[in-house]
Amino acid sequence: MAASSATGRLAAIIGTNIRSRREAAGLTQRELAQRLEGVDTTMTVSRWERGAHAPSGENLEALADALGIEVADLYRERAA
Repeated sequence: MAASSATGRLAAIIGTNIRSRREAAGLTQRELAQRLEGVDTTMTVSRWERGAHAPSGENLEALADALGIEVADLYRERAA
């Protein structure tokens, strides 16, 4: 149970970072999805941003490239 809770928390942190970085880059969810090979719908980006699913390692790298950041930036918890 604790591992699943930690996994959910990490997915939420990554999702928050995807959303904030996407918005800072002036991209819509659709535009971001179009920049990612193999991600063909905005639903996938939406699920990531909501923390419903975490991106795969390959998608994390593609996201970082598309957003002009390091993969580690997606894992950083921001102060509230």
